[in-house]
Amino acid sequence: MKAALVVLLVCVFPIGASAQPPRGGLNGIDGSGWALEHVACRDGRTFSGLIRHENDRQIELVEVGRQPGRPMNLLVRPIKSAEIIKIDRLSKADRELLRQRIDAFRNRVGILAALIDDVRLSQQRKNGNVTWHYTGPWFTLESWADEQLTREAIVRIEQTFAAYRTILTPRRDAPRPLRIELVGSVHQFRDLLAAAGLNINSSAFFDPRQNLIVAGGDLATFTKRLKEARAHHADLKKQVSEDSTRADQLAQELNKALESQGADPEKRRQVVNAARAQFQKQRQTLLRQISQAEQKNSEMYYRQFTRLYHEAFHAYLDNYVFDPQDYEVPRWLNEGWAQIFEAGLLDVNTLRIDAPRADLLSGLAADLRGESPLRLADVLMTPTTDYVSDHQAATANVARLYRASWGLAWYLTFERQLLGTPEMEGYLRRDGGEKRPIERFEKLVGQKLPAFEAQWRERMLELTPR
Repeated sequence: MKAALVVLLVCVFPIGASAQPPRGGLNGIDGSGWALEHVACRDGRTFSGLIRHENDRQIELVEVGRQPGRPMNLLVRPIKSAEIIKIDRLSKADRELLRQRIDAFRNRVGILAALIDDVRLSQQRKNGNVTWHYTGPWFTLESWADEQLTREAIVRIEQTFAAYRTILTPRRDAPRPLRIELVGSVHQFRDLLAAAGLNINSSAFFDPRQNLIVAGGDLATFTKRLKEARAHHADLKKQVSEDSTRADQLAQELNKALESQGADPEKRRQVVNAARAQFQKQRQTLLRQISQAEQKNSEMYYRQFTRLYHEAFHAYLDNYVFDPQDYEVPRWLNEGWAQIFEAGLLDVNTLRIDAPRADLLSGLAADLRGESPLRLADVLMTPTTDYVSDHQAATANVARLYRASWGLAWYLTFERQLLGTPEMEGYLRRDGGEKRPIERFEKLVGQKLPAFEAQWRERMLELTPR
């Protein structure tokens, strides 16, 4: 039997309408704002979720699992009444909201498919190529990729913008339309990089001068491979079905052959059952390989969108939060926040950023424990141009810089909780006083840089799993 391909497969996000947040500040950045019902048991365990049914004998709880840094999951858990010592119930309005969220999560695949189908595209010809065009509330898009990828990218980007909005409240309207170009090949993407005067190792970029995001070269390539993987897996499943029918026929023929040879019934039964068991084992192995490949494909496909989400954050911050005429977000902080937000988990209408990214955290810890760790003074003083690498030798240094920027932004946001505060407002304003980066930063955190750096380093190492 053929092996399952690990190429690509769609990773679906839960969807829901985002509520309009109050203007100003930060809203529920850890995504923990779901009100749940709680059932405490005599053995010390407490389960949280929505009580779906109950009678004199037991309750049936739809348990909501939202472990930090992991996708949401649901589990229907029956609990005997005799085991319960306390129930914390929600109000009628909160129960209804929770029920809607759970229903939306359960139906996320169908909802995503419906949203993708509802995208309104127009088709044009440009330089002999067919392009797709879209105009929505957040952006306009021109795409050289195939129609299905174009539709899905539009839905995912709009979901991301709506999720960013629920956490980092918009403070202004976009002064001009944001444009997105979704290219159909790596070659086309490189041509657009050259036209923008960029020589970077990236799969997407945001050009604030043109208010333009360009992405999709690698994504389009992966999508083509995704189609091949899906077709291959469909063929394998069809083969398994056909082989099952053929295996039954062969088992019957084997039984008849043994009978004609005079084998006793018990012997025939043992031989035929052994043959059936061997085929069943092969069948289960192949189906398991297909399932594992599809899970791997899902993870790989999600990662292809990560860079697009990263650039979308830069565009959101620039268009809707901090007016560049009045505010200057240092590059280290802009890149640090983008890395935090790009990896958020979207549960219905909530973007969860409730755990540090394991890959960045482990890399940062390795840097901090190394012989020559990157100093925070170097991060604060690094010019914007150093955040891009135009040759392979610089890649490792840029990666270190990005990890340090992420770690510093994470610490300020979650440990110091400075996002949305007057201190951060003053730090980012162009008329904020001191112009020297280190002095401005020390005013933000309220202490000298060496003392702050020691605390930051200790905390980031504490967060790193041993």
